Amino acid sequence: MCHGQNGEGITGAPSSQTFFKAARLGGGNATPKWQSGPRDPNAPPEIISGSFYFAFPTTIWNAIAVYMPQFRAGSLTPDEVYSLTAYVLFKNNLIKEEDVMDRETLPKVRLPNRDAFVPNRIEDLQDWDKRGCRLPYGVCP
Repeated sequence: MCHGQNGEGITGAPSSQTFFKAARLGGGNATPKWQSGPRDPNAPPEIISGSFYFAFPTTIWNAIAVYMPQFRAGSLTPDEVYSLTAYVLFKNNLIKEEDVMDRETLPKVRLPNRDAFVPNRIEDLQDWDKRGCRLPYGVCP
């Protein structure tokens, strides 16, 4: 399996018996990169999984639909793509194992780093009413 037995990722290290590298799909514990304030030095090491690099779950769905599996990209059915997307979201503790993902439910999932991305229109960045808070930097609650 390209992403490891449980989605933990593959490093391509000699001990892994493969030269492939694949991203961690779940099990992250990290906060968004643009957190405000210093990080607790006694906290466990940060493990960032794929869900922190996307603003919307539909982006994960699209990446799976277009690029997976590696040597037969685009060959998955829509139901298989929804199932794999649900697996990734479950491994990141964003949905329950029994939750069903489809075209109605997927866009309702809120990813942890959603508000830390630059808006499409750069003018909106300075509009405090659209940002929803008055912080000059950092992540709005």
